[in-house]
Amino acid sequence: MIDGIEVGFASHFHWNYGMKDDNWNFHGLCIRNSFDSTSGLLSFDQRDGWSRGQLHARFNVLETGRVKLQLPDRRSIVQDERLQEFHLKVRAAVYRFFQSQERHALSFTKWKEAQAMGVMLPEAAPLLRTWHAPAADDYLDPFFAPVKTHLLTSVSDVCIVAIELPNKHSFEGALQSPPSPPYRFYQEEGKFEGYSWYDALPQLTDCSVMIDGTPYPEWARRSLPRPDAIEIVVTAKQSGQSDSILRFPSSIHVVDGDEIDWDDEQPVFVALKASPWDNDKLEGPFDVTGFLLWATFQSSEDRTADSWETQRERYQGEVERKADLYFRGARAALLGLLQEALTWDARQYAKEARVREIRFRQQSPDGNSWDVELIEDDEPIVA
Repeated sequence: MIDGIEVGFASHFHWNYGMKDDNWNFHGLCIRNSFDSTSGLLSFDQRDGWSRGQLHARFNVLETGRVKLQLPDRRSIVQDERLQEFHLKVRAAVYRFFQSQERHALSFTKWKEAQAMGVMLPEAAPLLRTWHAPAADDYLDPFFAPVKTHLLTSVSDVCIVAIELPNKHSFEGALQSPPSPPYRFYQEEGKFEGYSWYDALPQLTDCSVMIDGTPYPEWARRSLPRPDAIEIVVTAKQSGQSDSILRFPSSIHVVDGDEIDWDDEQPVFVALKASPWDNDKLEGPFDVTGFLLWATFQSSEDRTADSWETQRERYQGEVERKADLYFRGARAALLGLLQEALTWDARQYAKEARVREIRFRQQSPDGNSWDVELIEDDEPIVA
């Protein structure tokens, strides 16, 4: 009870009012008056693990003289000094609730407000989300691993990764091969900035790519053959300490999708000479065509005639062709195109016509003219 008003707190309420949350009750008259929920309630679910929930409030006016309604419709509350004082008391009650909890995940701003109200709280628990480079397109699934939320018991080996880290896809690709990094990487969480434990964490702020000892932009301008060495170089900053430089060997570097010239609609990448994918099956530490698609594909609303699925399928075909040509040569790329050209309809027609072999025969020196010969069970038919 606060100033003649019964205040209820919950992570959710059984009786929801949809988008219009009439959170005030005046003896049966239900109206809406904004009161921000408070995020930072720790909860655990066996399936989903830890999460950061919200504490909501609803108000039941028992003494109607405590609150003024605007006339004549009485559908809103008068925003006067008395209401502001009431809101402050409610927020203090919210923080007293968090004071009763073993742990919380309040933002640093809320934590400071609680202190100003005389409610002393411990610092927030380290509830952090694992870092994985996001797909270039929001609708693509995670490639290496989904993001998970962890309530950490120790942050001694934790490193925060800046949201705008450059070359992030190449960095995560390098992490898939030994050696193991000295840190566990988690996402940047601005709401925790100000807490002593968070501000003391190292943070990756920059990532560059060296090709045979040369910065990638300079190497790319020189049109050199495939390199002998690719190195991902990241900079870690930590309060009160000199910057740390971490180096990770890599087999491949891909230019992030938002840096590609989309006139070509092709991925831009470089892989080691004799890379793990230089084999007939393109087998390596991970699916290289899936990696290139994930790191570079971006749908565009400008291509209004094409659906998202159509854009992705067309781009995936370009990725597969370029990977075939890059790692397996022109012969494999040609075979890939011909396999793709043999559609379901073409196979059905071949079956009905009893065609057991299709031959393409070059007819001009420039290679631009070809004849197609269909070999049936009995005799050839020239198309």
